[in-house]
Amino acid sequence: MLNVHQITPFVTVPDLGEGIAFFEGLGFECTFRGCDPDYAFLRCDGGAIRLLADSSATATAAMAQAIVYVDVADVDQLHVALRPFLNSCADDVANGPRDQPYGQRELIVRAPGGTLIFFGSPIK
Repeated sequence: MLNVHQITPFVTVPDLGEGIAFFEGLGFECTFRGCDPDYAFLRCDGGAIRLLADSSATATAAMAQAIVYVDVADVDQLHVALRPFLNSCADDVANGPRDQPYGQRELIVRAPGGTLIFFGSPIK
């Protein structure tokens, strides 16, 4: 048995500082940025994300590299908490929350570089 404690996706962003600021706005905390100036590790509760900066990252390339799904207890409650940050972003950064036919309610957020972050919880 693997005994997995956590799965941590790598997310490519065009600018590391912008990427860190974006994920901090979503509630993550940058706990490591060093060694390589193009890398950062961010934590949020029981999850984490590893950011890699690549100035050539485009929305199309990043979306092909990663789509991250984050299971949360209550996506509507999360949306209310994130609303001030999301309102400060471009209009096309967030979509939802919306009920999906597969029993999840989801908020979709597009990170710098185009990676999609799905926050979801079971429909009540």
